[in-house]
Amino acid sequence: MNGEILPVAAGVLFSYAAIGSFFAGFRLLASRTFLPFHEQAAGLAWERIPDRVRVLILGLMRVAGLGAMMTGILCLLDCVPSYFEMTRGVAVIAGGAITLYWFGVFAVTLYVHKRTRANTPFKASLSVFAATAIGTVARAVA
Repeated sequence: MNGEILPVAAGVLFSYAAIGSFFAGFRLLASRTFLPFHEQAAGLAWERIPDRVRVLILGLMRVAGLGAMMTGILCLLDCVPSYFEMTRGVAVIAGGAITLYWFGVFAVTLYVHKRTRANTPFKASLSVFAATAIGTVARAVA
């Protein structure tokens, strides 16, 4: 029975992670300013930040957005590894990389929340991190 349920469960969990990754990536890539929690954390309105610093912030947001999009692509591959002819080992390594990425997102958003009391998305990133960790374990033991 585990042989049938675990791969499906992993696929569902990585589908959820793909949605979260693409949402975060698109939001970071499409934004022309801080995200609302960035402004809360900085304690400064976007308009009060010097132009050169704005360019730097938007550049960093774009890099983070690209990382999220790439993670989303890996999640899609890990949804149905047999379709892409991935071995279990490769699927588990990809899942581990995805889990590491989302752990980092969770750790940073929680840190910013604790230090600034900004309404960061640490709960959402925790849910995606947990989904990828459980999905990776399910993929490994299936």
